[in-house]
Amino acid sequence: MPKKFGQPAPERGIYPKSLSHFSFPLSLFIPPSPPSRSLRRRRTRAATEESHDAAIEDEDTGAQIVPIIKLEEVAVTTGEEDEEAILDLKAKLYRFDKEGKQWKERGSGSGSGSVKLLKHKESGKVRLVMRQAKTLKICANHYGEIFS
Repeated sequence: MPKKFGQPAPERGIYPKSLSHFSFPLSLFIPPSPPSRSLRRRRTRAATEESHDAAIEDEDTGAQIVPIIKLEEVAVTTGEEDEEAILDLKAKLYRFDKEGKQWKERGSGSGSGSVKLLKHKESGKVRLVMRQAKTLKICANHYGEIFS
């Protein structure tokens, strides 16, 4: 007879009435004693010997790894090739937030960067360029009469 929702469970359970025929070893219930001091020393000594042996093995295997793809060197143009650096400093760039009425660092926490005053070799015009430290992205590029 199929069991329906809301009816009481049948009289006979799914487990036997007596669990006396099961036996469990006592070691499952008693936690092991902590290792003795001499055993800990032996384990420590063995671990240091293993790490020393691994360091010796890692020193030189003589294996040579051949690259799968050969990359060729690419010439990168920054636009600063025809200019001479007058000034080169590390600095942070801030912007003024009108709503918060406070100065905030420009970018997403980019930290410091490199600020250069560059003078063009032919025209003699000067510009200010700032690049982020790690990515070398331009975060400020100002050209005007104030620098000439």
